[in-house]
Amino acid sequence: MPDSSTTTVNWQTYYATSTTAVFIPVSPWMSAPEVQYLRAQFELAARMGNFQVQAAYQLANDPRNPDAAVGFGGTKATDGFEDPTDFTDVGTSFKARAVFRFGFLCSNTSGSTLSMGRVAATLLRVNR
Repeated sequence: MPDSSTTTVNWQTYYATSTTAVFIPVSPWMSAPEVQYLRAQFELAARMGNFQVQAAYQLANDPRNPDAAVGFGGTKATDGFEDPTDFTDVGTSFKARAVFRFGFLCSNTSGSTLSMGRVAATLLRVNR
C-alpha cells in the first residue's frame, strides 16, 4: 500500500477582483518526485459576489522560479462542498520536478468587482 499524507487548511478568507485566476499557496514546498495522486476536499462558505475557487498545485525545480499553477478537481462557485470521488493522477508531471505546493486558484465567475469566500480544505497526496 502506498503511503499518503494530508494537508489541512483551516478556514481562510480569499478574495478576487478579476476573471483571471490567482494562485494562493496554502502549504510549504514538499518533495514531488514520489507523488502519484492528489485529491482535494474543500468547503466554500460565506461567498460574496462572483467568487469561485479551485484546488491547485504548483511545481518547481527551484522554488524561486515556480511553474504556473495547475487546477485539479472541480471548481466551486456556490456555498457547499467539493468532494470528488476520484484522485487526480499527477505522476508524470511530478516525477519531472523537485518540489510542489498546494494552493487555490481564486477568481470571479464574471466581472471585476471585489468578491470573496471562506474556504477550508483537506488536501491528500498519495505516493507511488
